[in-house]
Amino acid sequence: MPPITEYDIMQRRLSRYEELFRAGMCTEDEMRESQALVSRVKIRMEVGPVLPEQAADEAEQAPRPWFKPSGLIHEVLPWEDLDQVSQIRGLLSTGLREKLWAGPGPWNQGTTYYCVPYTYDHIMEGSPRPHAWPYSTHAEYFNQCDLNDGVNSSKGTLSSTAAELAKRRNCLVGYSWATNALGGIDWCINNGPVALNGDWTAKWDAGVVDSEQYILSGTNYAYGHCIKVRGGNLDKVHNRTGTKGAARVINSYGAGWGASGEAWFRILDIQRMMDGVFGGHTGFICKPVKV
Repeated sequence: MPPITEYDIMQRRLSRYEELFRAGMCTEDEMRESQALVSRVKIRMEVGPVLPEQAADEAEQAPRPWFKPSGLIHEVLPWEDLDQVSQIRGLLSTGLREKLWAGPGPWNQGTTYYCVPYTYDHIMEGSPRPHAWPYSTHAEYFNQCDLNDGVNSSKGTLSSTAAELAKRRNCLVGYSWATNALGGIDWCINNGPVALNGDWTAKWDAGVVDSEQYILSGTNYAYGHCIKVRGGNLDKVHNRTGTKGAARVINSYGAGWGASGEAWFRILDIQRMMDGVFGGHTGFICKPVKV
């Protein structure tokens, strides 16, 4: 099999918006705009963690008006491992197009950088197959991630490290990755909640929903963030934009964010997030398969 090139990756990225357009999940103008934005994002071929450019001196800077500590350190995963549906236990799409998985109410990470442990804990304690998280506190889990992720940063950790530690603690049978938003949300609807990782925007950070409980992404980059997706509806239409396909996210910023801690995100905006349109860091969905 020939090696994957930057051209191959870019073509894959651009084709996703054609897929969303054909599915009615974006307008033709939004497809063209997205493709133009994605084509400007530099493709990173290396594997390993990528620290945000501002991480070193962030503590000395005055916080932006909408800034909150988050805790995701951007990373690049092997391209050849992405977009593969997990075969563990034969978990494949069963044809459902709408599902919201039950779970705890919204939690609040406060001023910590613990978005990754909060997200994975919330996934473990919710449906399907809920069970207790093996770490006594989110701080303990964060510290274990920090010891194992090779980054040694007090301001965040890697989502992939969190998934691997959950597997080692026998909370997960396994996990796989997706950089295709439509495929990732379809998997979530049919199999269980997922962790969404990537560039967070100022509008998402502010957490103000519209009359339909959506938060559109906007374009202003804030920081890296990890958040739980607890389900979605591939046919749900956002009336103001006329596009369909939405994911229901639950954040770790408490009940004051969004609609009691939750909101609808358009699948189009999630795809842009994972393609690095907002801050130049590519994101992904982690699909954990619980024991």
